[in-house]
Amino acid sequence: EAGNKEADEKLIQFASSTDLFIIDAQYTADQKKDYPGYGHSSHLEAVGLARAAKAKQVVLFHHNPCHDDDTLDKMKHEAVEYAAGSGMEVRMARDGMAVLVGSQGDSTDGEG
Repeated sequence: EAGNKEADEKLIQFASSTDLFIIDAQYTADQKKDYPGYGHSSHLEAVGLARAAKAKQVVLFHHNPCHDDDTLDKMKHEAVEYAAGSGMEVRMARDGMAVLVGSQGDSTDGEG
């Protein structure tokens, strides 16, 4: 869960300049307020940690099962806006998604 300053700093240091940062993004920012200490991050907290780590790509996963596709699309849009200017690619994990890291290229599932 993002929000613990000491843990966040350790994670940022551990993931510094990583090619791929995969992180829990269970909640919207509004939902996160209702679940403090549950061990999950909001999509914006997740992107903030990935930005601080200077990750090249962040994949947001562990979506709330109550979220429909429209909600996930909105979360992705907000996350992309939040990452603007960082040069970091933001993606939402989905069933069947595969990601290749390094010189092999991007995903094998056709998502750009």
